Amino acid sequence: MALLSVSFALAWVERWSVTTATGYLTLLTILVGLSLGLAVFDRISSAAVLSSSPTLYEDMLILLCDHAQASYLLGVDKRTSKDRWRADRGKGRTSYSTPFIVRASSGPELIVNSSERVDAYDPRDGTFLWHVGGSNQYPIPVPTFGNGVIYMTRGYRSGPYMAVKPGGRGDVSASHVVWQVPTGAPYISSLVYDAGLLYMGATSARSR
Repeated sequence: MALLSVSFALAWVERWSVTTATGYLTLLTILVGLSLGLAVFDRISSAAVLSSSPTLYEDMLILLCDHAQASYLLGVDKRTSKDRWRADRGKGRTSYSTPFIVRASSGPELIVNSSERVDAYDPRDGTFLWHVGGSNQYPIPVPTFGNGVIYMTRGYRSGPYMAVKPGGRGDVSASHVVWQVPTGAPYISSLVYDAGLLYMGATSARSR
């Protein structure tokens, strides 16, 4: 296969998933012998082809497939590669970020940074939960979670960054946003949370 810009997610002690730039998911299992499971999903059509890594949640791998023809999230069984659920996200979305699992007291949430906004889903079945923020041309960074709050930056040129409480429904801009800074975040790198401080991979470190 061409363009093997490969991203890995650990799926089991002896099981790995490999996502290639052409949009193929391959589950490789090393047991007494070698078995190979192959699940093929839609070819990705975007500037960076398939840039998101698979996200591991319990017994599933979750794939973000945002592209012009059809944007969606796909949950597959990590052992068999069989589809467990699919959440359609419309058309024309792009994302170069990897979905992030938040294990909040209100329940698990899957956070997706995309060109339209930030969305949250239930990783167990793909149910849509909430959204926040506006459009962003190159959504690259992955959120982080600490002390009960989701911290995220949208990416691109000195883009916005914010703190959002999980557990919302629908548009949470007025109900769950703790604070928001309209500009100053890194183009590509994600935020790092540690002991009450947020760190940015830029020319300076900032805290909230």
